[in-house]
Amino acid sequence: ATVPNYEIKRIIGSGSFGRKFFLKLGYVFEAYDHSKKRKVALKRIQKVGNKLSREYEILLDIKESDYVVKILVLSSISTLGLYYSKTEQGKLIQNIVFEYMEDNLESLIG
Repeated sequence: ATVPNYEIKRIIGSGSFGRKFFLKLGYVFEAYDHSKKRKVALKRIQKVGNKLSREYEILLDIKESDYVVKILVLSSISTLGLYYSKTEQGKLIQNIVFEYMEDNLESLIG
């Protein structure tokens, strides 16, 4: 499959899994989708094993909820909002593409 063309702008968050274990395995980036001409949130997580991540499975189950940030449909690949890429070191990265939100839950309730 073709990897979508995203321009990463800045880090906007890091995954709780990474903080919990003091490893930087997951980050969320503000990115620009050149093919659809829109801002997106791109969550990049180092892939471990050969199964879909539990997070992605749960997000698919609740994708119709009005209270969940939406996973975006990627026209260049068949899987909803998910593609894989490799780092320069050859590590497999799972990428989930979300709608971009200016605020996050932590800032709204904090």
